[in-house]
Amino acid sequence: MKTLFVAEFLCGGGMFDTPVERIPKSLFCEGAAMWRALIDDLSAWGNVVTPIDPRLSLTLPNRNVTAVPMPLDALPWHDWIDAAKRSDAAVLIVPETDHLLIQAVTQLRAAGIEVLAVSNAALRLTSDKWQTAKWLHREGIPHPETWAIEPDSHLPVRSHPRSTLARLVTDGFVVKPRDGCGALDMRSYTDLDQALRSMSPHEITQRWVVGQPASVSIVACQADHCCTFLPAVWQNIRSNHDEMAESCLSYQGGSGPVSHEFQLRAQALATRVIESMPGKPAGFVGMDWIAGNDPAQDCVIEINPRLTTSYVGIRRMVSENITQRLFAIQNHPIALDVQCESITWDINSMAPSQEVDDCFGP
Repeated sequence: MKTLFVAEFLCGGGMFDTPVERIPKSLFCEGAAMWRALIDDLSAWGNVVTPIDPRLSLTLPNRNVTAVPMPLDALPWHDWIDAAKRSDAAVLIVPETDHLLIQAVTQLRAAGIEVLAVSNAALRLTSDKWQTAKWLHREGIPHPETWAIEPDSHLPVRSHPRSTLARLVTDGFVVKPRDGCGALDMRSYTDLDQALRSMSPHEITQRWVVGQPASVSIVACQADHCCTFLPAVWQNIRSNHDEMAESCLSYQGGSGPVSHEFQLRAQALATRVIESMPGKPAGFVGMDWIAGNDPAQDCVIEINPRLTTSYVGIRRMVSENITQRLFAIQNHPIALDVQCESITWDINSMAPSQEVDDCFGP
């Protein structure tokens, strides 16, 4: 029986410098839901070692899970390494913000731990949305026109798509962190000049592509790097008014699976991304995309080099244990077990209510 190390940043001690009552409740619900879904699935067929923040009231499965309380350190990488040393492989759920995911993966790999993730070069490309934009445009993969402030310039620089932009239907602009995740700190504008004036050196501006927000994930086998597409799903993105922008955007959850046509469209885009990504993939990779009025108007928005929140819903759409594909225990195509758009999830109700009440009060 394999032993897997599973670490989620918030649950695993990454926010010790933040008092529990100041951790956003939605962030806790989202992180705890991903963490629990993954260890539930992995512990069904393997042993799981997982670091935990002892301040949080986290419910563990009754089988095959060893929890390792983390000391009160600023960042948990060294403690994660100690806990993971006797594991066969590690799966990390860490945000790209402030280069945290790159730090975690590279430090565990440097310590000799097999981390199931994309290559270090691919991590650098996908963890910085400006680098992602330039890479996708070089490869001719549909992606919005993008602006950023380069280190040697005080003026915005534009990344030039090839011929893909002419096919995209756009309406306004969105400003977001270069290393953000989960639609955090995103705001929209109708005027390009206003968007560019608001943009800091740590942000990018992109054209807002008209269509339905969606996502698709792949799981790649450790041994042969064979990729399996997971069911594509819709994203629920909410727009709220803000004094500093015309609106702010936030991820609220999703629904799925999408219809067969949209599954094929998602897979077509994701195939181009994976084939152009440096190195060989392993573990989970997510792709956010926009479904246009027709396939020619579909485009990639960003790449998430890790497990994403949609896994909480996706695992309910199939009858198999998806995590077994990390080691090619199952290698047949994924079969859907539910009707289109019959599964929904909301980030504000993902964690058990008792856990939320214990951490934040009723």
